[in-house]
Amino acid sequence: MEVAVAVERDSEIVYEQAHELAAWKSNTSFGELLIDEDWLGTQTPYEVIIDLADTETESYSTEDFLEIVGDTDGINCFGINVVIDSDFIDFRPSAQETCRQ
Repeated sequence: MEVAVAVERDSEIVYEQAHELAAWKSNTSFGELLIDEDWLGTQTPYEVIIDLADTETESYSTEDFLEIVGDTDGINCFGINVVIDSDFIDFRPSAQETCRQ
């Protein structure tokens, strides 16, 4: 399955790449992809955009996360896992006091 991933930071595309994910034999999941770039440490608004063939483009932003959690005092590390199936995209945000070293 081809997945187009884009990351926007402060209204500028900082990552845009297509990835091929192969289905695991045990279920219908499509593997894993880790995006770990130097620019990810900047505390600024981000938006992650996922585009699959034959489905709508989905996105999740810092603003979406803040609407759910409200106050982020004491939280310095934010992450997002994206679950991709053949017919849907699900965003699962996370937050921690500190990032992994």
